[in-house]
Amino acid sequence: MSELPENVTSEFIARQLQELQQGQRAHDRALREVAELARRGIEYTQRVERRMDGVERRVSELRDDLELMIKAELMGRLEKP
Repeated sequence: MSELPENVTSEFIARQLQELQQGQRAHDRALREVAELARRGIEYTQRVERRMDGVERRVSELRDDLELMIKAELMGRLEKP
């Protein structure tokens, strides 16, 4: 194993390693937060899509009902003398 330069001590290397580990832990925490936010965003999008599907279905049903009501009204008027 090669020797360290005189101005680099084992304490210096230990401090550098400790700082590197702290940085890695902070990076890991940030990455977990990003993953959690992404998961929440996906779940929210899925909930919105399900709601929109329900709204679209109700609008379609209302449109069909309205169409029937209009047809029935028109047919009723046509049948009356």
